[in-house]
Amino acid sequence: MNATMADVMHACPVTVNMADSIDSVEAVLNAHKLSSVPVMDPEKGDCFGVISLKDINRLHAARNNAKTVQAWEICGYKAIEVSPETPVAEAAGLMVGYGIHHLVVSKNDTVQGFVSSLDVIRSYLLESENSDG
Repeated sequence: MNATMADVMHACPVTVNMADSIDSVEAVLNAHKLSSVPVMDPEKGDCFGVISLKDINRLHAARNNAKTVQAWEICGYKAIEVSPETPVAEAAGLMVGYGIHHLVVSKNDTVQGFVSSLDVIRSYLLESENSDG
């Protein structure tokens, strides 16, 4: 497999800020039909972590009132980042090794894209179809 993260990533991904409320994060996820989103540190300009619907659902199950909770408080801290040149096979290995479903694609400390495990699987399937034909 010769594909890289640049080939499979969602460029210029939707992001939220660390201080965003959980209601705001949920609205962003729902508006864009996403299951997770990078959480950005606006002071440093880098990715602080990743927040998912699973994180938010866990919060709601544990607390009746989550309105005062901010994104940084429940996101997965320190997202695993790869470069756009990272081979898909290497990224898949990272996902399996860390037990995660998303990678942040960055270059020069700037978020370039976001990749899910489904994007990696889709890439393998497309390559398989192209090699069979």
